[in-house]
Amino acid sequence: MSFKFQNMAASITGQNYYAKSIQFAESLDIEYFDALGTNSFNVVTAEEPQGTISLSFYVTTGEEISAITGQYGKTGFVSVKAGPFSTDSALLSSFSLQGDSVGLVEGSVGYTYYGGLVSGSATSIGSKTITPAHGGATIAEVEDLGASSILSFDYSVSQSYDVRYGIGSDIPLGVTFTEGTRTLALEAQTQDTSFNQTSLTGADGLCPTPIGEAGLAAKTGNIILKNLCGETVSTVDISGYLESRDFSASPNQNVSSNLTFTEKFPNSNIPGEC
Repeated sequence: MSFKFQNMAASITGQNYYAKSIQFAESLDIEYFDALGTNSFNVVTAEEPQGTISLSFYVTTGEEISAITGQYGKTGFVSVKAGPFSTDSALLSSFSLQGDSVGLVEGSVGYTYYGGLVSGSATSIGSKTITPAHGGATIAEVEDLGASSILSFDYSVSQSYDVRYGIGSDIPLGVTFTEGTRTLALEAQTQDTSFNQTSLTGADGLCPTPIGEAGLAAKTGNIILKNLCGETVSTVDISGYLESRDFSASPNQNVSSNLTFTEKFPNSNIPGEC
């Protein structure tokens, strides 16, 4: 089954969100079996219900982001309330922020929850005026990433876990964090791109170069989210390696490039030695 609500309030670990959309999806594995002496199939549930919650929202204070980034690499369950439903057994699976020069900065977050949802009254956070972050006011500090200005950005995080159930238990007994990845994708004008900084390999071919130099080395960058009043809302950062780049051109348009930087965490920033 699935539910979808538009323009409804939500909260994660007590932090309120101005949701643009909320979506739930839940599934239950069913096992069919037949036995000697019967002429019909029998049905049992193979495991506890499991589902996902997807939430897109407007970034207004930055607290929406810090509440999520505080869950990077963590295994503790968090509570999520959205519309008339809630759960206290959710794990962060994905998070992203997107922005360009002509639109609001929007975030999206995904959770996997274990066990069923609890229903109740719809979440409400009032009707006060909000001022979301806007790409036209946002500042990109990405010189180390090989660009002096950007056209758009896409910041994303994904996490995975090993969730274990015990015999006779209807709730997970243990959760182990397995892997996390942060990615920052930038679209930049080619004349703003330092090809030395965006070299896919180091000075010695595929060997790494010292941190802070061009080539295959960890690069750092910041996206400072601001609203149209000039107020800083939040900052997202990356300290990763250039994974891909491409260039595109068409008549009467500037040549643009797309750069993708990836970071694994827990992060050591130490590449393999040659």
